[in-house]
Amino acid sequence: MATTSIIVELLIIGFFCIIWIVLFSVRLSLVDFETLKQLTNTLQSTPALLIITALSYQLGVVMNGLSHKLTRRFGQSRYRNEISKTAPYEAIKMKVRQEGSEEMSRTISLHLSVVRLTRAGIINFLLITIAMFSFGGRMAFAAMIPLFIFLLSIVGWRGAYRGYYRRMAYAYQQLSGLPIDDTLFSE
Repeated sequence: MATTSIIVELLIIGFFCIIWIVLFSVRLSLVDFETLKQLTNTLQSTPALLIITALSYQLGVVMNGLSHKLTRRFGQSRYRNEISKTAPYEAIKMKVRQEGSEEMSRTISLHLSVVRLTRAGIINFLLITIAMFSFGGRMAFAAMIPLFIFLLSIVGWRGAYRGYYRRMAYAYQQLSGLPIDDTLFSE
């Protein structure tokens, strides 16, 4: 189940990556609209769908890594690093994953999926917005939609990231019986 979830995440991230790549390709005149129209007929074949799926997956892997690197600076690392004064985060994470219940692991993994999707959404929807604004006219007006999703992704990522570490901290506290820094999550 977890593997399927990660594959679907990467496919979604990669799909939105393909969108901004196509938009920039058209805008930079690397591909014209006529070529795209001809491609749409070809893309309906099974081999083309398999290629697009594979490309989407690979772009999802790259974009997930890139978005992690780009957002790491803003990643609220104090939540991760200050869960416990006595244990490093890696030890906390290993304890929760090894000794936690299946439901606890599933909940934390689900929350991490939200973190990854919103984090990649920040970059993908920002690039889609920039590409759409570069066209001007109606396309620039329509760019308000991905701009709004970009802003929601920022807010969602910040909340999901903090919530992920809150769940990890409380799971660690339950498993170890050791105190955690509750003041971190009371803000």
